[in-house]
Amino acid sequence: MLTLFFFFMLYKMDANARDGSLYAAEKQSYLDEMDKVPRG
Repeated sequence: MLTLFFFFMLYKMDANARDGSLYAAEKQSYLDEMDKVPRG
């Protein structure tokens, strides 16, 4: 489940990078979400 979420976010970020307008905001949002997920 987390893997699917991860790949979805990567895909979403890549799409926004091609668009060029929301990339920075999406990247920060992605990083903020990753900070909430316990890693280990």
